[in-house]
Amino acid sequence: MRGLGIRSQLLRASTDANIPLSLGLEAVALGAGGTGGGAHTVHEWFDPAGREQALKRLALLILVLAGAPPAGIAADGPVSGDEFPPGTGGAPGPRSRPDAAFGQGASAVAGGDVCLGATFIVIKSALADASPLVFNAVRMSLATVVLWAIFRRELRQLTKGAVRAGFEIGTLMWLGYEFQTAGLVYTSASKSAFLTGICVVLVPLLLAVFWGRHVNRYTLGGVCAALAGLYLLCVPPGQGSRWAR
Repeated sequence: MRGLGIRSQLLRASTDANIPLSLGLEAVALGAGGTGGGAHTVHEWFDPAGREQALKRLALLILVLAGAPPAGIAADGPVSGDEFPPGTGGAPGPRSRPDAAFGQGASAVAGGDVCLGATFIVIKSALADASPLVFNAVRMSLATVVLWAIFRRELRQLTKGAVRAGFEIGTLMWLGYEFQTAGLVYTSASKSAFLTGICVVLVPLLLAVFWGRHVNRYTLGGVCAALAGLYLLCVPPGQGSRWAR
């Protein structure tokens, strides 16, 4: 966490992991970023500035659990005492990277990418026998049945607010899937996959334009490269550039 400007400390405080802890289960709660004070009083306050730190912290934790060594620590080297503030007992001893866990994590990520990419090819083939609307209707109906079978007990606990939020998110997702599937009728699976993946790269740009977030030069370079690839894929051959062929 040192790379995020966070130093570990041993403090006595409340936790949002109290339920699993009360059941005797090992648990950890990650802070949502920001600062606050006056907990559990009528004067409790919270400032959300810097809450993006929580997402960075979560991403680092996932990498460490997958076997990647923390930044600045050798894969098989000891953890220095500087990682811990005075009075916390010093470094806990040597750490090593579990190569097996690292390989499993990398394989899981690669497998997920393969499955995601394969769906575009499968859907493109399926559209030869069904319209986008019918295909998505069957697809989402099957997903609904499976999810209902798994989470039918939890459905009874849903509040009106949760149902309303789910309806709003579900509507947006349905529109996204419908437009994406309809687009596959007129373009190749590879182009559709690229256009879908480009949304992730455009998020920092949208944050900078509409929310005034700072974008570093590496992110900006990635966005420019992605946009250049998008242009070359979408411009018809022989139009606009001799590279779009």
